[in-house]
Formats: sequence, C-alpha cells, structure tokens
Amino acid sequence: MLSKNLEKFVRSLHQLKNRRRENLFFVEGHKMAADLLDEENGGIRHILALQEWVDKQNISNVLTQKITIVSEKSMQKISALKTATEVMIIAEKPDLVSEVKALENGIAAIFLEGIQNPGNMGTILRIADWFGIPQVIASLECVDFYNPKVIQASMSSIFRLQLSVMDLDSLAQKKGVAELWATDMNGESIKNIKKNKKPIILMIGNEGKGLSSKAKQLAEVVVTIPGDPKSKTESLNAAVACGIICSWF
Repeated sequence: MLSKNLEKFVRSLHQLKNRRRENLFFVEGHKMAADLLDEENGGIRHILALQEWVDKQNISNVLTQKITIVSEKSMQKISALKTATEVMIIAEKPDLVSEVKALENGIAAIFLEGIQNPGNMGTILRIADWFGIPQVIASLECVDFYNPKVIQASMSSIFRLQLSVMDLDSLAQKKGVAELWATDMNGESIKNIKKNKKPIILMIGNEGKGLSSKAKQLAEVVVTIPGDPKSKTESLNAAVACGIICSWF
C-alpha cells in the first residue's frame, strides 16, 4: 500500500524544482504507461496502480518489484489530473542530447524559442514524431519537456524523440550540420521556396512574441505561411504553424 512518505514524494514531483532535483518525471493513464513500459530501458522507479490494472498486465518479474498497489482514493491524492487514472509511473529522465544528428535532407530538428504553453509543446513533440523528425530542441525559456501537461499532450511521442536544451549561441554552432530556418509573419511565402536539398533546423517562436530578433538574424532562410489576404486573424498557433511547415516538407 501507499506509504505516507511515498505519497509525499510523488506529490512533490508535481513541482518543476523537485523533478529537476530528482531527475525524474511521471506519466498517468493506461496508454501512456503502456507506451513508456514498451520504450523504457531500465529507468522505472515506481509503478503506482490499482489492483485491477495490475491484474490485467503482463509485467516482467523485475518490474513487479517496483509496483505499489494503491486505492482509488490514494490515486486521487497523488494524481496531477482532475480525474485520476488507474496507473502512474515514475521514471528517470533520459539524458538530453547535445548534438544535432546530420541528415541528408529534410528537417533534422525543431528549435523552440520561448514556448510556454504545455499544450503547444506537447503537440509539437507529437508533430515531430508524426513526420519522423528525430529531435526537438528547446530554449532555456521554454516550458519543461517533462511537465505533466506536456507529456499528456505529446501522447507518448516524447518517449521516441531526442530532446535537447540549448541557447541561441549553442544553436548557432550547429550551422555546419544544418541550415537554420526561421518562421516569421514577414518572411518569404513557404509556397515560393524550393524544398531544400540540405537538412534544416526549423525555428518556431513564442506564442505571442514570435522569434527574437537574434534568432531571425541567425537564420539563413525566413519563411511565413500565407493566409487569406482578407483574414483579420493576427497569426497562427505555434503548433499549427509548425505542423503546416512540416507537412510542406
């Protein structure tokens, strides 16, 4: 059963500073838990679950030792969701990647500058996974990759991507591996640009401010997504814009 100490520890992981200190994250729900168990290579710390969930699973002997049976009431106490699910897994964060892997062409990585909305971040991770983009890089100002809402919005894609955190100076050093493409309302229409034969790093900016002037100055190409000239909409959602450009490639 769930001890008071373990309950307190799990609840502490709702806060970013504690997740960083412990180098841990957690996922909730059957699908997310099943996907993590499929992808995981030994970093599982705790499996907290209702007895009914455990009875339906085929869990290895090694992992059964990490299972703690909890009641529905206890699950509600430790859950970060409004409606608690039947399972929560706590695991070690994978190491961040410091390099950008060279590709022959296409999008080698997506760089996110100042993305604050967890839903946007998670959706962009899902978009990268869908289009086979291997890496997502976040600036220091972005929401934490392992924020519970980011993980939920990613729908398990976070487990299949290489993740990095870099500032713009570090990103500039990757120019030899891939071209930097910026997105901006005043850029060249994506429809008018020939698809690149070189790999690129696609830069997506903050939901309200867009990319910083420094980011745009670093870019070799600045693109925009043309809309209806009569439209009064100021801009596209960051994740939507990212999806459209990835689809164009």
